[in-house]
Amino acid sequence: MPDFRVRTTGFQEIKAKFLVPDPLNYRGATSEAQTVGLDSALSEIGFAGALLVRPHPEKRNRWFVVDGHERLSRFAPDDLVPCLVLDLDEQEAKKLLATYDPIGYLKTIDEGAFARLRSEIGEFDFEPLDDAIELGLERIGIDLEGVGSETESETDDSTLSEGGSGSTAKHTCPKCGHTWTEDETD
Repeated sequence: MPDFRVRTTGFQEIKAKFLVPDPLNYRGATSEAQTVGLDSALSEIGFAGALLVRPHPEKRNRWFVVDGHERLSRFAPDDLVPCLVLDLDEQEAKKLLATYDPIGYLKTIDEGAFARLRSEIGEFDFEPLDDAIELGLERIGIDLEGVGSETESETDDSTLSEGGSGSTAKHTCPKCGHTWTEDETD
């Protein structure tokens, strides 16, 4: 058992018209690049996730959306939307809303692993999806120009070290944009 509370109470499909965007959502207007990228991903792959919602404290059969506002906008009012229902009070929901994305920005990108993944995918059906991926990675300080174009035999093995993968993780500070690399060995 983990030493933290699991706040998900279940999975539920809820009609879009009963889902209310959280008024404290701080994410700004959607950029054209995000709109095109999301629409392309939905067209090519489909919806493969769930919104995070919590019961509305005052309205029965209404739910506040904690995460997934933009994805929600793609559903018609009577469409059933996959949701993970959370047991959070208003203060806890504020904390989750304030931390959910920023903590995700602290992730590292293993450029070699991404290059291998990208080369295995090949071409997307929707070219704007490639552009959106590239722009999204650039915004977190990762420049992967040419990623997916090299084959495994062309990969530089000079970073490999005895007993470890020798891959380099790239980090970006979400506040100031400073980037740094860190050698990751087993």
